[in-house]
Amino acid sequence: MREKLGFLLNKLRVRSTRVRREGETRRRGADRWTEDLLLQLEKIEISTPKIPEMVMNRLLDSIESGEISVGDELPSERDLAEGFGVSRGSIRECIAILSFMGIVENRGHRKVVVKEAEDFRKALSFLEFSRRENTFWDLMDFRRCNELEIAKQACQHATQRDLDDLKEAVDTLAKNPEDIDADMNFNMVLAQSSHNAMFMQVVNMLNYMIRDLHMRYFDRPDYYEKMTGAQSKVYEAVRRRDTMRASMAMSHYLDIIEKFYCQETGEKRP
Repeated sequence: MREKLGFLLNKLRVRSTRVRREGETRRRGADRWTEDLLLQLEKIEISTPKIPEMVMNRLLDSIESGEISVGDELPSERDLAEGFGVSRGSIRECIAILSFMGIVENRGHRKVVVKEAEDFRKALSFLEFSRRENTFWDLMDFRRCNELEIAKQACQHATQRDLDDLKEAVDTLAKNPEDIDADMNFNMVLAQSSHNAMFMQVVNMLNYMIRDLHMRYFDRPDYYEKMTGAQSKVYEAVRRRDTMRASMAMSHYLDIIEKFYCQETGEKRP
């Protein structure tokens, strides 16, 4: 893993040097910061268990050291992903949490830091909270409060394009049962179909916690079979604009997750 990261670092440094030699004149503030960030990646323990925490800890270090100031633009998702040797999805989850908490602001395609280091610490405390084992039932109750209503809102507001995207999300998981991103994408597409900005931000932020939970059971054949079936029922209810059935189908979807958790831990719902 370290050899791979070293290769990526050298590759990015060579690319940055070539750009400077070619005299490119467009604004490259983000690329300059990317170089500084990547030059220090060797200091990061690759074994860190949670990618978003690793990213945010590095960003926090950069703010406290003066490498990043309020108003600076973050590197692109691609550059961060290449530099850290992780997927763009992992970087996107981290940025989603920072955006939801108002620490990073979206300005077109740019991600600009608008808060100080203390706010980054609050985001990290959220991630640390999400790792506590005794938060499962709190998370599931929170999901029920939000996702049952999201399903109802999707029935009322989903466009044909939304329905097509939702169907594609269900079909993708059915065709690629090993694809955890396909499972996560269903939740995001359903939230987008509600056309409620708050629901979209909440689901985007929670995807980090949801991914960690779903990955526990993803290697079990009966898990994705049941999840695909549950997702299909949600889709059909939304397509028919049946709010009651959509809510019930989403409740069943969450029931499946709880059932697998109880089987694994021996716990019962409080």
